[in-house]
Amino acid sequence: MLRYLRLSITITILSLLPYFVMRIQTLILSATAAIAHPQAASIPVSGDNGEMGGIFGMGFSSSPPAWASGIGSALSSFASSSGLSSAFGSLTANVDPNTIISKLVPAGPEYPKGKMTLADFYDPGSGPYPAHFITEETLGNHTIYKPKTPPPSNIKMPVLIWGNGGCTSSGTPYAPFLTEVASHGYICIANGPPGGAPPTLDLPKEAGGLLPGPNGEKIYAKEAASGAGFAKIKDMLDAITWVVAGNAAKYGTIDINSFITAGSSCGGLEAYSAAYHNDRVKLVGVYNSGVIDAKKKYLLKEMKAGIAYFQGGPQDPGYANSEADYALLPAGVPAFKASLDSGHMGTFFTKQGGKYGRTSVALFEWFFRGDQKGKAMWTDPASEGSMVKEKWNVTTKNFS
Repeated sequence: MLRYLRLSITITILSLLPYFVMRIQTLILSATAAIAHPQAASIPVSGDNGEMGGIFGMGFSSSPPAWASGIGSALSSFASSSGLSSAFGSLTANVDPNTIISKLVPAGPEYPKGKMTLADFYDPGSGPYPAHFITEETLGNHTIYKPKTPPPSNIKMPVLIWGNGGCTSSGTPYAPFLTEVASHGYICIANGPPGGAPPTLDLPKEAGGLLPGPNGEKIYAKEAASGAGFAKIKDMLDAITWVVAGNAAKYGTIDINSFITAGSSCGGLEAYSAAYHNDRVKLVGVYNSGVIDAKKKYLLKEMKAGIAYFQGGPQDPGYANSEADYALLPAGVPAFKASLDSGHMGTFFTKQGGKYGRTSVALFEWFFRGDQKGKAMWTDPASEGSMVKEKWNVTTKNFS
């Protein structure tokens, strides 16, 4: 059991590594901002400059820097060492990954409690079109979430392109959330192949510490647990190109002019960059994130798509950045801001993505389909299912 626990904790720690990288990067940027020589602001043509997170991102290449790799190696060695039990003490006794995460990353009272079962992970969503995830040979290194059966032809399906926390290339840690969105008549494409498990998933022993199949069977190789390293902006742009070329037509009536780019933490920076100067992207979802480098915030003036910020409350390291970003958006750009005291990890890693899943679907339905129930959830505190009743703090502008 301890061997499987060690692997699970190792994967969890490594999946959170880029969070700590972002925190250190923030401190470095803050320390150097005062002595940096002023430079004339340039307007890039593309959001893809080869760096992690793109032009809005981390300022280093999509390959992890040597010092980050060193931290990762140290953490990996520590997690697999005999010192694990003494270091984590009572955490290993109950084997509650949420408790472990809360020790590593600030979490609030709205962060989901307990473990997620396999049934919850593979839940087909609450929408009218039960969904699942697949892969396609013609779109390598991605995971596709779609309705199991194509919706009626009159249902036009927007497409969400997803960037993972840490800018990692692992397509299934956010599966409960993405499956929920897909079940309402959307296509979701995540960076990376399937195989990585959410940090809260209750893994059966026979799965060997990896994401198992619906019945607990071992179906993925060990390498899949950590995905394919770090993602690139090109991965998101390639997914858009693949859809526009007609490759997703077999899933239903695809609206190739209604893309959402979205992501969590570093993935939110990817979402910004993939939407930059990209007319097909109509909405950007920035989850627990915001521009870290103040010298890059001028690029927000180039954004044309609507932007939605999902925050984890003041304890979320992305909170202050997204607050600043919201205030800097161009006049007239539709903008949405919702904060829930969940901390940096949101509610992604629970059945159907929890409150993040419900409120995201409500926004997408309102934004793309004019759904009045979704609008009321966001704008009317007295409505059924109101976000305010669910302890969200909500602000919107330039959209009705």
